[in-house]
Amino acid sequence: MAEKSEAIQPIGIPAAETMSDYEDLKAPGNDDFEVFKKSDDAVDFRTVGWPHASIILLKIQFALGVLNLPTVLYIVGALPGALLICAWGAYNTYSAVLLGAYRNRHPGIHTQVEMAYRVGGIWFKELTGALFIIGNVLCVSAGLVGVSTGINALSHHAACTVWWGFLAMVAAAGGASIRKLARVGYIMWVGFISLFVATFIVVVAVTTRDRPAAAPPTGPFELGYRVIGHPNFLEGVTSCSSIFVASAGASAFVPVISEMRNPKDYKKAIYAAQAMVNSSYLTFSLVVYAWCGQWVASPALGSAGQTIKMIAYGIALPGLFASTIVYLHIAAKYIFVRLLRDSVHLQSNSVVHWSIWLGLTFGLATIAFIIYEAVPILNYLLSLMGSVCFAPLCIIFPPIFWLHDFNHWRKGTFLQQLAWVMHIVVALIGAFLTVAGTYGTIRSIIDAYAQGIIDFEQRRDEITHQLVHAAETAGFMTLVDHGIEVNEIEAQFAISKAFFDLPPDVKKKIPHSKETNNGWEYKAQLRPSTGVYDEKESLWLQRNSEWPSDEDVPNFRSTTTAFIEKCAKISDDVLSCFATALGFSEDYFHIANDPTKPDSLTQLRLIHYPPTNGGAGTWRAGSHTDIGCLTLLFQRDNEDGLEICPGRESSTSFASGDIFTPLPAKTGPIVVNIGDMLMAWSDDRLKSNFHRVRAKDTGASPSRYSIAYFNQSRKDYVLQGPKKK
Repeated sequence: MAEKSEAIQPIGIPAAETMSDYEDLKAPGNDDFEVFKKSDDAVDFRTVGWPHASIILLKIQFALGVLNLPTVLYIVGALPGALLICAWGAYNTYSAVLLGAYRNRHPGIHTQVEMAYRVGGIWFKELTGALFIIGNVLCVSAGLVGVSTGINALSHHAACTVWWGFLAMVAAAGGASIRKLARVGYIMWVGFISLFVATFIVVVAVTTRDRPAAAPPTGPFELGYRVIGHPNFLEGVTSCSSIFVASAGASAFVPVISEMRNPKDYKKAIYAAQAMVNSSYLTFSLVVYAWCGQWVASPALGSAGQTIKMIAYGIALPGLFASTIVYLHIAAKYIFVRLLRDSVHLQSNSVVHWSIWLGLTFGLATIAFIIYEAVPILNYLLSLMGSVCFAPLCIIFPPIFWLHDFNHWRKGTFLQQLAWVMHIVVALIGAFLTVAGTYGTIRSIIDAYAQGIIDFEQRRDEITHQLVHAAETAGFMTLVDHGIEVNEIEAQFAISKAFFDLPPDVKKKIPHSKETNNGWEYKAQLRPSTGVYDEKESLWLQRNSEWPSDEDVPNFRSTTTAFIEKCAKISDDVLSCFATALGFSEDYFHIANDPTKPDSLTQLRLIHYPPTNGGAGTWRAGSHTDIGCLTLLFQRDNEDGLEICPGRESSTSFASGDIFTPLPAKTGPIVVNIGDMLMAWSDDRLKSNFHRVRAKDTGASPSRYSIAYFNQSRKDYVLQGPKKK
């Protein structure tokens, strides 16, 4: 060890003066090689003791990650999830120790970037520097998402999401502009305590309920707790990455050492911080998942119901702000030191000093805000942070730095050779997660843009206003650029037609059940508005109902399942807009109507109106309203017949004597209408209107195909509007 240490040349230090892990870095002469010097006429940055440092390190990690872990446990199962939390927690602790030890063997290093330069030269330095800045700025963006989400939870509406994000950005830049980490550390104390208490309140609250907040309020329910889950490959990799990134703060730890009074105390700080982080992650996530099962909310602060959610977010806001501040400070401090190192301005109060420092904090905050606006969905930001930045910084690079100093171990004792091999294996694992995770994340973001998901988040306020206006007046609206491609709609119509083209005895394999309202029916609906049966056949489907076999209709299940998933996402987005407009939380209707729950009543209906030669007065579907919450209707070009009567202000029975407006059929746009359930839920603010389907007034009417997705509340769910009627 001693011989090897002498062969390592720290920047500006003769070989004979190279230090081991165990030397006192406060020894006379060593200060000359530190980034921040001790001087009577300079600002003293090195004022952080190890207890204070441990809180800074603790808050760097104890942030958004803890809010996502219970959901990850539902995907992978309690046992694998617990093992992954322990394994990644242990490795992230070890990688932090590796980085600290390398830094203390080579004093004068401020960040991983200088380590990379020593190991791989200029290209490695610039790559690491870019990843370091990008990773920390993405953390700031994720923090802005967390803060705006918290404020929306408190305000019960998302009308000012962009404004909240902007104010959070300004506040974070102001906090990050405090020059000394020691003083930023006081914010970290408040931030950690607030987030810890908020999480603890949720943990206690879920254990005091007789059933999860999102579960049906009455009757039996399935908890959905799984000791071992069965995720597919993509879900497994994503979950593994989410658990890793929750405690992957090692790259941000190194700059803290430069501002410690005694850098040798770093190990005390890291062990104290990591012990607290990992034990809290394990305990909190297991308890919340054990009590909530499949009903766990994401973020987890919503798992104990709306009231506790608001209390928790109110308490957690300082913690969410603190996380944003510390990552912004660390990113700005790296560039600041790189620009002013070895100049008189680094530790002075000059105009140059302050201009550069404030320019960096507010400039990086602005970039983070732009990213927040471009990718305003938290899970995408977390995935980017984990796969693109922190997998290399915290998994690949630390063992590479270790190998740089201990490469001679490959020819040493058996244990030394084993250690050498294991560090290479860990670096390769990191490379795999980097490549696989980055590819998956990029594909997800591309798909999100293609499906309109990200555009929806950016224009949520505008879209909410348009939806509410249409719902309060006509009760009908048309969605475009919704994320389902025309070819996907045509494929589902082809599947539908293939089923209805089957002989009746084949379609009867799935008979309609009055108990569940699932299955195939033919001219079965007697309309009070017309006194005759509707001229149509239909197939009602739920996720867990009986479906046509692929033998009868090839690719029926795969095509229809994918179509249902996209319909669920679109209806969730629309209902989230109505929820905020009505004063509910954004996820209120998602919880109440969640189609993945065992007691869901949401259905997909494939409909076929046979051709008719009748003229005026031939009803294919009599005037009616939908009894559900929200309906998505898909039509095909030139298969007209749908007519609507605005609102409930009709003057005759079933609006039969009122004016109906034809709605031309087009492939692509989705016709959306409010159902009776949502009208009652909104205290009659949103209108469920009458509509009908009729044949042409003259001549023959060809076959008409349509597809309806009925979003409905879960069975026995209590419906109560904003006025508590």
